[in-house]
Amino acid sequence: LMEFHSSPLGGYLATVTVWDSVDVDPGPSAIWLEPSTGDGAAAVVAYDNAGAYLWHKQLTSTTSITINDLSFTEDGGFYVSGMVNGTADVDPGVGVANVAC
Repeated sequence: LMEFHSSPLGGYLATVTVWDSVDVDPGPSAIWLEPSTGDGAAAVVAYDNAGAYLWHKQLTSTTSITINDLSFTEDGGFYVSGMVNGTADVDPGVGVANVAC
């Protein structure tokens, strides 16, 4: 499941629910996202105005995690909201910010 959101800085951000392997790069390269643990993962994927892949940030959980909504700040940053089952690292960077449900 993939939903696209127009970014105020141009291009698009897509919220993705990952239940199995999915290639998020529409070009000739392949960028595969897979759940690393549990039943599902979630990701935010950025594309430019032409639809070319730019980057992604993946969120993982011991059971499942979904992104229900994405909203933008005035400066182009964004927030996601969703649901977590089990323990999830909701920091998409190298840090760890675990939440448990």
